[in-house]
Amino acid sequence: MSIDLRHRVLKAMREGASAHAAAERFGIAIATAVRWRSQDRAGRSDPLPMGRDRRSGRIEAEAEFLKSLVDGKEDITLHEKQRRLADERGLKIGIGTLWRFFDRHGLTWKKDRARERAGAPGPSEAAAGLIQRSARPRSCEARLLR
Repeated sequence: MSIDLRHRVLKAMREGASAHAAAERFGIAIATAVRWRSQDRAGRSDPLPMGRDRRSGRIEAEAEFLKSLVDGKEDITLHEKQRRLADERGLKIGIGTLWRFFDRHGLTWKKDRARERAGAPGPSEAAAGLIQRSARPRSCEARLLR
């Protein structure tokens, strides 16, 4: 329903029409007219915004604490940050909420170098000089570049 319709219904009720009469006149449900009148009497004639975040204020209040977790030398996961937030600050939030906080603030972090490696461990750097490399490139990208 449009805000214009809401304002016309409220105007009719302010001018003396009952909620039932205004609802019938404008083709809306009686319950809607009653609810709009109640909200108008409370000082709010416009509807509340829809579809926006209404609860990020809870996590935003802990912004400095969360930023210190990223700035610190600790290499912890989102789950560990969630647990620390609950243990140390008494705030229970979901992983998605925590992720959106860091994304909203442009905060990223990388795991330490030991955890970046995937697959089987290769030879140590000391032994690297003893291994002869093949003259032929092994990757698909290298073959495409020839």
